[in-house]
Amino acid sequence: MTTGTDVLRQALRARKNYAMIAKEIQVPKVLLEDFIAGSRTPPPKVLQDLTTFIFGGAAIFDPVIDRLRSSNRNQPTPIGIHPPRFVPPKVDYVVGGLNGIGPQPVKPEKPKAETVRPGWAR
Repeated sequence: MTTGTDVLRQALRARKNYAMIAKEIQVPKVLLEDFIAGSRTPPPKVLQDLTTFIFGGAAIFDPVIDRLRSSNRNQPTPIGIHPPRFVPPKVDYVVGGLNGIGPQPVKPEKPKAETVRPGWAR
């Protein structure tokens, strides 16, 4: 199972400028390097600041369950409503075939008599 600490470690490992990040969140660079190596775990306050910096305020580190949470607490709002389901109208004509002629009236077909084929099951 991936924890919030693992996600932060991988996200920090993907960035190369540890000195700038350490300066930004006001911790020693060695602390971040040890955290990436897995030999040291920063205090929860540092992990929260690191989460805010890396994810731009879109995530919050929850130290109790060691997970990241979305900082967006608003209820999702729909952009619009779905249009009603399209039911094509029943018409008495068909659109022409390959020659591109317009709609043509449907000619009723006479029912065909059932042919009996000897030796075949019905």
